[in-house]
Amino acid sequence: KTLSIGGVVSGSGGIAVKQDSFVVLTNDDTFSGGIWVEKGTIQLANSTNAMGSGNMNVGTNATLDIQHGGVSLRPVPLYLYGTGTNSAWGALRKTTSSATTLRGPLGMLVK
Repeated sequence: KTLSIGGVVSGSGGIAVKQDSFVVLTNDDTFSGGIWVEKGTIQLANSTNAMGSGNMNVGTNATLDIQHGGVSLRPVPLYLYGTGTNSAWGALRKTTSSATTLRGPLGMLVK
């Protein structure tokens, strides 16, 4: 299951991915409730602000896939709580060759 959100996501709420699915954010989003990926993958693509603002939480069976070139992403706290969706991807995956800078606090809790 893939959900690609091409429009701007705005408001005070957040995004939760709770099923084994693939969600793609591709725009300069302005939502402020953060992201929680419990299971599955969320991909940030084509925009330095795709993740909105608020905490980015990647759960035990989840992956954050960053598909950007050489950019500096909006500073948001990133928390990795596990080892990812599978052994090949891990909890944090980058699918482009140029460097991407995460400009926020990084917290890791791997069990």
